[in-house]
Amino acid sequence: RYAGVIKVVDDIGGVNVCLPFAVNNTDSGLNLSEGEHHINGVQFLEFWRTRENIGNGSDLQRIQRDDYLLARALEQTLRDGLLSDPTKLFGVISDTAPNLTLDSAFSQSDLLHLGESLRGISGGDVQFIEAPTVPYPPNTNWVQFEEPQDHRLFRAIAHDAKLPPATTSHPPATLSTSARPSQVTVEVLNESGTVSK
Repeated sequence: RYAGVIKVVDDIGGVNVCLPFAVNNTDSGLNLSEGEHHINGVQFLEFWRTRENIGNGSDLQRIQRDDYLLARALEQTLRDGLLSDPTKLFGVISDTAPNLTLDSAFSQSDLLHLGESLRGISGGDVQFIEAPTVPYPPNTNWVQFEEPQDHRLFRAIAHDAKLPPATTSHPPATLSTSARPSQVTVEVLNESGTVSK
């Protein structure tokens, strides 16, 4: 399955990522300096598998980084016009299908039609949602689903309905959109507790 991830990312031409700090993770193999990078399939997989020695090492933070990677991959897919190019799309599907478990009635041709049906999608149509969680009382290092918020979320997904507002303490990963400098607010937090804008 890992080989499939590498192939697909290479098929779309790699992805752009921006790291707020240098990462040299011997467990995953990821070794990137702070700043912007264009990474290939191998580095994508290393990034995907990085957990130890990053942030608090939690699975929830790893999910946030995974969402970031998926958003970058989708951004590259849309930028490259992959969904409008049947030849490129078929190449990606050919590399993806052997690594998927498909319903017996669902063929590679069906995957191609599914991909083509997304041709008009834009970054604004995509959002990554994390299921709301709360600390698990017997062990506060763990989390459990937060009810009734999770029930509402999964019910909306099951019925293809509008998702309820996100209730997590951090914003979901979304595709980047262009903005004028006057629309961007930057907060700088330092050790003194002073907030500069």
